[in-house]
Amino acid sequence: FEPDRWLKDGDQVTVGDLQAGVSVQRGGGELSLSYIRREVKYSDRNVSISETEDFAGVSFTMRR
Repeated sequence: FEPDRWLKDGDQVTVGDLQAGVSVQRGGGELSLSYIRREVKYSDRNVSISETEDFAGVSFTMRR
C-alpha cells in the first residue's frame, strides 16, 4: 500500500492561448480579423497528451 500514490492529485490540464488581431473602421462599419493558437496539455499517471489548434475569426459590424 502506497498512501502517497492514492492521496496525490496527479491529473493536470494546461491551456494556453495566443491571440493577434486587427480592426478597421470605415464609414458605418467595422471589420475585425483575428488569429488564435491554442495549446492544450493533459497528463496523469498513465498518459500525457499534447495538442495544438490554430483558427481564425472574422467579424463585421454595422452601426445604425
